Amino acid sequence: MPRRVLTLHPNGQWCRRVGGRLRYFGRDYQEAVRRLASLESGPPTPEATVGSLVDQWMRWQQSRAISGETLAWYRMCGEKASRWLGSSTPVESIKPEDVERFVAACRLAPTSARNVLRVVRGMVSWGDDVGACRAPRGMRAWKGPTEAQVRSTRRGREMLWSAEECRSLLLRGGTRGRLLCHLGLNLGFGPADVAHGAHQQVEHGEWLSGRRRKTGIPRLGWLWPETRELLGMDGKIGASSGSWIAVLFDRHCRDAGVDRGARGMYSLRRTMRTVADQSGDVTACRLLMGHAEPGMERFYVLDVSRERVRRVCMLVRSWVLDPGGSDDLRRDEVRGG
Repeated sequence: MPRRVLTLHPNGQWCRRVGGRLRYFGRDYQEAVRRLASLESGPPTPEATVGSLVDQWMRWQQSRAISGETLAWYRMCGEKASRWLGSSTPVESIKPEDVERFVAACRLAPTSARNVLRVVRGMVSWGDDVGACRAPRGMRAWKGPTEAQVRSTRRGREMLWSAEECRSLLLRGGTRGRLLCHLGLNLGFGPADVAHGAHQQVEHGEWLSGRRRKTGIPRLGWLWPETRELLGMDGKIGASSGSWIAVLFDRHCRDAGVDRGARGMYSLRRTMRTVADQSGDVTACRLLMGHAEPGMERFYVLDVSRERVRRVCMLVRSWVLDPGGSDDLRRDEVRGG
């Protein structure tokens, strides 16, 4: 076997620039040399079709420690690629106009179509990196919906809940549904946070502390007395995926007599953050949401007092439960209505 020069990358993998791109060939040197030889030996085998690539890519995804919901999303994207690009279509023969027809055939909203295309592009890049296929020429020209198209379909204030709707969601319906809404408005939880049991990271009875699973960013939240009461009554939601959380939330909206329209539980998180912004304490809001500090701030703002977070949580609670009267009076009005 001819000698080929490989470089050990700081990430521990052997790599080499091939065709103008830096490619990785694994951590074992001999195996890396074999992969490089396979890549340079010529075009991929006839089996390098869209269908075969999707199968290989899904097997690799299943070997990784990713959530079942993410795996289902990848599977859906792969199925769309096989259906609309053609399962027997050679990967190398895909042209930009084929991708444009694929995006149109998916019949998805611009944001969803762009996300699907990102996954498909990543799948092809992965196949090219590991030698499963050769990336088609002009892949950088694959175009999805433009940013202007995405912005035109994004909803603004209509995705928020009013204070009256929030009171109905918090005070009507069953215990599980009310707990979902308290977690969304009190702590800024989304469906995935609830499904992964983030609400069980309670310390000293009134504080939730931990890292947000999605970002790995620390989060800290003060629990309203009503949230603590519901967690004490039934701290288990009984759903293990965001999809089931969405079903439970839709059922709770019907039980509470609230028309949710196009809004879901995640809109409670948006509403909470919008109201919390009135506090003027953006850093405490980010800590409550589990958002990263932008720019250099994350290196210099190293501590936020719990009192600041408590003030933000109390502001949202006052907006929801006590806009002009006592909590008890507001509860009676909602229940009587």
